[in-house]
Amino acid sequence: MSELYMRLDDMLEVNSLRDFSKASRSVLAILKQRTGLDTWMTTRVSGPDQIVLNLIDDAFGVCRGDVLSWSGSFCRQMVEGNGPCVALDISTEPAYASAPNGKSFPFSAYVGAPIKLEDGELFGTVCAYDSRVQPEALKDELPLISLLANLLGVLASYELRLLEVERDNEQLKKESERDELTGLLNRKGWNHRSSKEASRGRRYGQPMAVYILDLDDLKQVNDLEGHQAGDALLQQAAEVLTSTMREHDIVSRLGGDEFAVLALRTNESAARDVFDKLMSAFTQANINISIGYNCHHLGRDLEESVVAADKAMYSMKSQHKKGNVAC
Repeated sequence: MSELYMRLDDMLEVNSLRDFSKASRSVLAILKQRTGLDTWMTTRVSGPDQIVLNLIDDAFGVCRGDVLSWSGSFCRQMVEGNGPCVALDISTEPAYASAPNGKSFPFSAYVGAPIKLEDGELFGTVCAYDSRVQPEALKDELPLISLLANLLGVLASYELRLLEVERDNEQLKKESERDELTGLLNRKGWNHRSSKEASRGRRYGQPMAVYILDLDDLKQVNDLEGHQAGDALLQQAAEVLTSTMREHDIVSRLGGDEFAVLALRTNESAARDVFDKLMSAFTQANINISIGYNCHHLGRDLEESVVAADKAMYSMKSQHKKGNVAC
């Protein structure tokens, strides 16, 4: 057996040692070859369920992804110490003979070992079933089975840690690209998303239009009513924008009283319609706003269209200050 342990690196592909699913399949193939048992599987325990992750040579109608009852399983009896890891004849083992899952399938022999995470938490099991009573020699395989189950536990722990790190990083990235007050993209999020869409637009020839919006009265509201009222105005403006624009359009608060929109798949005639729709929505919300827009030419840098839209916005703001509200 010690020789076998030293040759495990030959039996398991090196690449599989970095991937739980691949390692799981390799482990099952090794154990199937050594024992000849009908069905080998790895499972995950989740609450009342035992989920089949991988299996090889199923002889009992169980498939990958099937959800079995954990409470009625041989594996639970094994993990809780009510039955042995190797049952050559389950009819002689009361815990297995009375288990509900055993009555649903024609099992005569069972082998199982827990897969535990590094903190000792139960992840699942490596287990096998056979329709025939097994010889005493099968017990000699238990050290190898336990070793491979431990290896899978280490890999599962590693992958779960990586998954948590990835989730944390994704959340941090989302949070770093969101404006805390309005929930819209912030300037960083705008730069990231709009740059991506501009590249896609060039690649696929999709027209788009840039809109720059500026609240006319934010400073006055802040000065006369306080910053809480100003924040409420910003939030209201964000709600008008999100309810007016389509889901795939990019809507952001660049900072202060300035917002930006990238309307995707929007040609020149549609761009004017979007402008009119925005003006109407803000008028109905009783919010004074200046809006400038520019149809983005796919052959130029997006920032040029942003600058052009910004100039158009300031032109409207200037008209508003002069008391000319014509659009």
